Amino acid sequence: MKEKSNQNIFFHKDQIIFTEGMELAQLYIIKKGKVQLLKESANKRLIPLANLGEREFLGMIEIFENRPTNCIAIAIEDSELSPITKTDILSVLATMPDWASKLMLTLTSRLNKAQEILAEHNIVENKLSVDDNYTPEIEAYFKNLLKSAASTQ
Repeated sequence: MKEKSNQNIFFHKDQIIFTEGMELAQLYIIKKGKVQLLKESANKRLIPLANLGEREFLGMIEIFENRPTNCIAIAIEDSELSPITKTDILSVLATMPDWASKLMLTLTSRLNKAQEILAEHNIVENKLSVDDNYTPEIEAYFKNLLKSAASTQ
């Protein structure tokens, strides 16, 4: 269950942070823990997009583009997230250029990872590795988490 304390939000290991199609009111900075991003393919396979850790951003693209989430985020460790509204992030970017630099590095890193995933699934020409440790058993485990969460909502 998610818990709030001093504006930070805590997610326990295996807790779903958001699913595809959700509207986010803010983006998050991961203060502690790890979060895995997954995408459900057309044939209902779960494809790992990224493992995010401390000081990385979550929900950034959705906030800046004013669109619903296009993936699933699951805490793979007990995690503490700091929410930040779009208004706050824009004012910070205007006054702290080093933060803007970190944001750009995050965006380019995720773009590169997305290209690797497209290549792995033969959607583009270059074949690069996604995550060799992502087994069918791990995929089934995450699918069960999602099914359990959907039945409790």
